Amino acid sequence: MGDSFLIRRYALALADRARRRLAREDPAFLLQVCEALRLDCFVDGAYHLHFTAFLRATRGLRGKEWKLINQPVEDGYVQLGRERFLRVLEGHLRGRFAEELPLEVNVLLLEAFREEAADLQGRLRRRSYNLESADLGAARVTNFPPCMQKLLGAVLASENVSHPGRFALVSFMNNIGLDFEGIYQVFASVPDFRESVTRYQIEHITGQISGTEYTAPECSTMKSYGLPLSGPRSAVRDHHPPPELLPQEEPPSAPGGEAEDAPLQGGVAGPTSPSADPTPAGPAARP
Repeated sequence: MGDSFLIRRYALALADRARRRLAREDPAFLLQVCEALRLDCFVDGAYHLHFTAFLRATRGLRGKEWKLINQPVEDGYVQLGRERFLRVLEGHLRGRFAEELPLEVNVLLLEAFREEAADLQGRLRRRSYNLESADLGAARVTNFPPCMQKLLGAVLASENVSHPGRFALVSFMNNIGLDFEGIYQVFASVPDFRESVTRYQIEHITGQISGTEYTAPECSTMKSYGLPLSGPRSAVRDHHPPPELLPQEEPPSAPGGEAEDAPLQGGVAGPTSPSADPTPAGPAARP
């Protein structure tokens, strides 16, 4: 079918299942897997992986605990415990699976599964997001500031959006009146989706469990984090959300704390202050 979203989700599912199976294997077998993946590694009690292989596997992991600067490195090899080593292997397997898809199949197979393929294509079309006509609550996506349109499009395309980008989008959608389930469904398509963690993080940002309902970051804060500010300058407001997108029953003033002072709580979103600690304070699992 060649659908990029489906390929990423399928590769993620295969890699996750492979990691759980590899967790039952001994170090010798894991080294054979590394050899098949052409990864430079060895075991001497701990697992040692060359830093280049570590970087390739962790580029989509946003927590500071995965930054190379925070790893014990000796002679170019990163020292890892078993669980973290398995997570790195999962990253390489996910990339390998994605590279090999879609597979070439013959005409007989295509004909045999024509109905199933058509059903799946229909489901993909229904879950896809059309920015020209879609509504989120009472607000049309076409009325979003260009920066938020771009972040939303990246999330719905199952791309890995940074923690600050996720924070900005969650707080923005909450500020304009989108309910919890609406926000949750938007993030259900991210590659590293984890239901319990995603729920916790959204509840924290929206004030359901933190007691502080954060406002979306200003353009200057988003720019400091390298987030998109595309589109005409007149359309990119100095504050998000613009007043005309706020719910009518709510005053247009910012509810709760400023995003610039917001602590990072998990992987849906990160801090929007350049001085904030980018380590998730919530669960360490992926959203």
